[in-house]
Amino acid sequence: MPSLTSHLGMHAAAGSVHKAQHLAAQGKPYGPVGPPNPALWWVQSAVPLVLVLVTCAPAWWPVLCEKVRSLRSALSIENIRRVVREQWPEILGLASVGLAALLGLLLGSGGHLASNEELDALRVHDSMTVEMRKLWPWLLHPDSLVVMQQLLRGLGACLLVYRGGAGSGGGAFAPAFMQLAAASGMRLLLWATTNDYLPEGPLAGKFAIGCTALTFVMQLLVACKATRAAMTTSWRSKKILGLEYAIQVVLCLWASCMNHFTIGHTDVANVVFSAIDAADMSAAPIFTIAACVAASENAPSVAGAMHVMAVAQLLGFQWYLDFVGAVHNSQSADPFIQALMIAKSKLQMSVYGDPFALMTAGHIIQLFAILAACLAAWGFNVGFFKNNRPKAAPKHVIEKLDLVEWTPEMFADDCNACCAICLGDFEEGDQLRCLPCKHQQFHASCVDHWLSKAGRCPLCVADIVPEEPVEKKEV
Repeated sequence: MPSLTSHLGMHAAAGSVHKAQHLAAQGKPYGPVGPPNPALWWVQSAVPLVLVLVTCAPAWWPVLCEKVRSLRSALSIENIRRVVREQWPEILGLASVGLAALLGLLLGSGGHLASNEELDALRVHDSMTVEMRKLWPWLLHPDSLVVMQQLLRGLGACLLVYRGGAGSGGGAFAPAFMQLAAASGMRLLLWATTNDYLPEGPLAGKFAIGCTALTFVMQLLVACKATRAAMTTSWRSKKILGLEYAIQVVLCLWASCMNHFTIGHTDVANVVFSAIDAADMSAAPIFTIAACVAASENAPSVAGAMHVMAVAQLLGFQWYLDFVGAVHNSQSADPFIQALMIAKSKLQMSVYGDPFALMTAGHIIQLFAILAACLAAWGFNVGFFKNNRPKAAPKHVIEKLDLVEWTPEMFADDCNACCAICLGDFEEGDQLRCLPCKHQQFHASCVDHWLSKAGRCPLCVADIVPEEPVEKKEV
């Protein structure tokens, strides 16, 4: 026997049907007309959130005020000057890279100021006459990302040399930068001597070749300094370092020969194009291990370089996404996008083995490796990771310490006085470094190297960098 509620439901449904039929006979729609007002929907959703925030204000308002005060103190003129004074090499380097890229994007052969006749000469992609300027709506051609990546990698290597981080970790950077230098050398060979796989856009041509040559030289310099530091360690010899590098080269050549593209004019160019990704990929995990070791020893010497190289890898990953067509919509009605996707489909069919898998693995491994290196450098620099080693003294602090020339009367009360580090006798003309604790029984070169590893006096273990006084907060 049906209940009262079921009867009411049946009558309501019948009434709704009759109402709909009546309105339909008059040509009027039944039900809600169109979507609800989006502004009204946002207001209705925001009101409960505002009520919750107002109710919990006694809990979050003091915390917010404290964060704002700390942010305002951090943005003070004195703190900004201190950051600029400490990080001026990184700031100057990034500004130089940005200025060079901007000039190239504006004044390059395919830049913003290029004439239509010059752009006509850049119409490539077989018979598809596509306006090249559409490749970079913000003056940035995808291939320009690779050139900027080379510039930033060169800057990162330069910062490692300047900050003294190239030889940190007992030369742990040696195999990684040997491999990175090999990749840059192959890229330089590909762009300078062949007509295959050349970069396009305003940063192409001689500008790209010059950037790659500069990066190659700087990476080779880091590799040399790291190798020299590795030779002084007892746990690594020339044979082990050479064998490690030889294994890397053989594996990279094998991977690139088994998986490469076939769209170039020569097999050498095809293999070299894939060998570049293989070399970068094999260097990435070694680079991360070396960065962690160097950061645990002297974090300030590698932190800036790691962040610069992370930006470089992000640009390279963006280029990879464009190269495989991941950033374009294949269903787009834009004829340029359609033509570009056709070209990429032809590229995917002109392969030997599976080079896209090699490229994908290479870029993902490099991205995660450099992010791990940045995390390690940041963690050791701010003290997030525990490190029992003494903190290294900055280079500018060491150079400000007084130098004194040794004389026979300087240590007259100790006839057996010698350098407390190398145990070598002092000779006429030797420069001694005087530390804040007044100890000066060291050759300047010996104690400078010591302080760059551990910023303490070798005799009394006193820090040469005074700790900043902690300001007491007013209650």
